[in-house]
Amino acid sequence: MKSLLAAFICLFATSAHADWYYHVMKVVCDRNEIRIIDYSEFNEVGETRGKESDAINVDNLSTWKHTSDDLNVPDKPKPYIKVCKIPAGNYKVTLTNAGGGYSAPYPVVNVLEISNLKLLIPLITDLALDQVVKNRYEIVFSTQYPRGHIINE
Repeated sequence: MKSLLAAFICLFATSAHADWYYHVMKVVCDRNEIRIIDYSEFNEVGETRGKESDAINVDNLSTWKHTSDDLNVPDKPKPYIKVCKIPAGNYKVTLTNAGGGYSAPYPVVNVLEISNLKLLIPLITDLALDQVVKNRYEIVFSTQYPRGHIINE
């Protein structure tokens, strides 16, 4: 009986479906606030989200090179840059990626306040989001949060 149970467990363990996490971001600028949104999701939902017109698929934020050990690694960055003007100031949001290889690249966020071009103020520098799969988040810039506020789900 124990061997039958062990065989049954092995059968289902080998047929498990692998999940693939799609890192997808959105940068939404309206007249009062900026939202940098983690729009990532697993499998078909994540793939569909990455194809939406206002979504940023993190896989596409660099060119890729193939290495001798069968890894794909980010090569030349193709950052996504958006400049937003709100009552709290002018901001430059830059998204890039890091990682690669056997796992998907993950987003890297940079935000610079550019209201005074002689005094650029870095607000978020190289915020790498490779460990936030379970904690979806938004970064909000507004009059209430001129230096940014991270909201975890």
